[in-house]
Amino acid sequence: MIDYYKLRKKLIPEPDGEPPVVMRTGTIDAVNVDGTVDVEMSSGIILPDIPRLASAEVSAGLVVNIISFRGSLLVIGPSAQAATGTTSGGRAATTVRTSDSSGVTTTETVIDSVTAYLISGSIYRVRWVAAVNSTVSADTAFIRIREDNLAGDQLQLERVPMALTGGSGTRYPAHIEAEFTADATGNKTFVSTLIRASGSGTVNVAGASNFPVYLYVDYVR
Repeated sequence: MIDYYKLRKKLIPEPDGEPPVVMRTGTIDAVNVDGTVDVEMSSGIILPDIPRLASAEVSAGLVVNIISFRGSLLVIGPSAQAATGTTSGGRAATTVRTSDSSGVTTTETVIDSVTAYLISGSIYRVRWVAAVNSTVSADTAFIRIREDNLAGDQLQLERVPMALTGGSGTRYPAHIEAEFTADATGNKTFVSTLIRASGSGTVNVAGASNFPVYLYVDYVR
């Protein structure tokens, strides 16, 4: 009689050495106060209290990589797709303009816009680095950051004084920033606007290749 069990062991020997490390992915369901995370797997099951690397950025809704070894799980960080522009601790999106904006008087006007992919629950910094001119000395201008478009919620407001008329060397700093907590995962647009606040001139945001204007979104935490 043939011993099929011994034959099978010869044909398919038992693996030896260290047990394999398996890579898995899941979605962060919650971040716990002790630093662990609850992760929803593709099956819909939520695994609680999974430890993570200290350097691993996590937030609710983020897709993360998980390693499995000897029955233990460890979150090692966001997947490349999830991390793009959102949780790398750096720049999420940038708009650069190298030309003058159109002139503006008493109608608030969108000057620049930027769209970034955000993760729900994460906090981002929206910053506009610009400079304003006027055709009349001693004018002032309001600059704003808004959500979405001209009708969107105002996130920040500043008033910029301009002592001299526009021209070479008369660009007045118009730097403004706001923090925004994402309430949904997906693309989000922010706009920067300009309107003359006082005076009688036409105001604009100056830009050129050697003094570009930036509107950008950075991941904060």
